[in-house]
Amino acid sequence: MPDLAGLPDLLEAHVRAHLTPPRARHQPLAQVHAEALALLSGLFTQARVALPAGYMTQPRFRAAYLLYFVPTGVATVLQVLQRSGILARIAARPLRVLDLGSGPLTATLALALATDAPLEVTAVDAARQSMEDGQAILQQLRADTKVRLIDGNLRDGKTLHKLTGQYDVILASHVLNEWPNQTNRPAEDWLTRLLAERLAPGGAVVLVEPATRHGSHKLIGVREQLIAQTSLAIVSPCMGKMPCPLAENTRDWCHAEQPWERPRLVTLLDEAIGHRRTTLKFSHLVLVDQPDGPANPQQFRVIGGPMTAGETFRRYLCGVDGRRVAVAERHDAGRTWPELVNAWRGDALVVPGAPAEMRRGSGSEPGWVPQKAQNPPNARPRSGVPSRDPVARKPPRR
Repeated sequence: MPDLAGLPDLLEAHVRAHLTPPRARHQPLAQVHAEALALLSGLFTQARVALPAGYMTQPRFRAAYLLYFVPTGVATVLQVLQRSGILARIAARPLRVLDLGSGPLTATLALALATDAPLEVTAVDAARQSMEDGQAILQQLRADTKVRLIDGNLRDGKTLHKLTGQYDVILASHVLNEWPNQTNRPAEDWLTRLLAERLAPGGAVVLVEPATRHGSHKLIGVREQLIAQTSLAIVSPCMGKMPCPLAENTRDWCHAEQPWERPRLVTLLDEAIGHRRTTLKFSHLVLVDQPDGPANPQQFRVIGGPMTAGETFRRYLCGVDGRRVAVAERHDAGRTWPELVNAWRGDALVVPGAPAEMRRGSGSEPGWVPQKAQNPPNARPRSGVPSRDPVARKPPRR
């Protein structure tokens, strides 16, 4: 569960002091800023062309974004940082950080909460005022942090020419999702070139996008190009470097859904605009310059929700050999296979078992037979090496 520490209080104080009309500063912030949030949220869920030019220069939208989207965004990036395991790689040294399309430094704020390492941050965004909001919050959270702001469009080569040196951590949150499809500089080419020039040896790349079909497939396209043209290794969510099984399957997409405890004001704003953001949903990709050893063939990422049909329990996983469907008897799954039954989408689990071909309609699909499950339905087992490692127990999903 991500811990936002005192960040929500800092955001509220900043909005009340700098972005709330003087006559309303003693009113509840949820009441004052709910209308702007409802409008902004509606624009985000429509086609991106509906967003007014320079919307993040308007105080009402900056306030709504800080109060609602920054806490949820920081919690999301914290989930990615913690679950990917990259914090252990970077915790003991000063870090040069590049935050692309930073907005109010949302991804950087997450990194500042996740590590005590000294940070030297370069943030790039078209909205200067929004970056200045984030800088003010960051320097209250971590007074020792050095921040350089570069305002400009990421697709403009002149903007990126202002960068200097290389960076230990490169962050990009909700950047690819907003990249135009019709452009002479595809996002994949732009990012591949930038990483080749700006990622320091041993550095890490953290990409976060919405849990939408469009956002996920933008990441998949970047993933395929990076593994084909660079030596970067994927540490999350993928378990291996093989081609993504969803690259040619535009019907499905890869995303996570994780629990979190909403800050008080996020809960109030949810109630005011009729939302219920009780979980964090996101797509992500984390890569590093120096890979680890070979992946465990029985380590999987949970990429689908629980499914039941008759007496059968099914759940989709993705591992070293790609996507597989795990199948067990429904009455037996909760007792012998609780970790996978209770897992959240995006969890990484060791699932002892063996590969099998599972019937699906008139055909079949790659499957996985859990070690404890006996006589899984519709399975034709193939050769596989079962693991002796037990599956770690975890509390039931609430």
